[in-house]
Amino acid sequence: MIKNVVFDLGNVLITFRLEAYLRARVPDETARRKILEAVFLSPEWLMLDRGTLSEEEAIRIYHKRCPEAKAVLGSSLHDLYEGLLQLINETIDLMSDLKNRGYHIYILSNYQEKAFAYITEKYGFPAHADGRVLSYEVKSLKPEPEIFQALFDKYGLIPDETIFIDDSIDNVRTAES
Repeated sequence: MIKNVVFDLGNVLITFRLEAYLRARVPDETARRKILEAVFLSPEWLMLDRGTLSEEEAIRIYHKRCPEAKAVLGSSLHDLYEGLLQLINETIDLMSDLKNRGYHIYILSNYQEKAFAYITEKYGFPAHADGRVLSYEVKSLKPEPEIFQALFDKYGLIPDETIFIDDSIDNVRTAES
């Protein structure tokens, strides 16, 4: 019997429509592609999610690697969060409904510390969750099995009693295993 529902954050509970965000701010496709690769597809972006690199150091690296990124990033990622991170109300409503029906609700996500602080402050998020494991807290990223195990261990969850909702098939496959 299912007792626990685990939600991802990005593109499940919170928007992260990066291409639309960049398109609105950087009209030139070549510059957009360069920023995308230099910042968001970089090892440093994953290090921010993993909690092993500070935002300040990452921005210094991004600005040096790709001066065009200054127009999108500025001196912090706060403006990026403001433009990208919005609630997905339909999923928030689903989470609330499941909580009201007696399910235990958890968050498991690759997320940066300052981004999580931003959504917590702006949205009082995650009000319906019974607990969370975020990548920056445990220094592990989905789909690494360790982050899933951290959730199970922290809250004593039984995998057969748990459903995981994510926008990445790789993450779902690891959760299944």
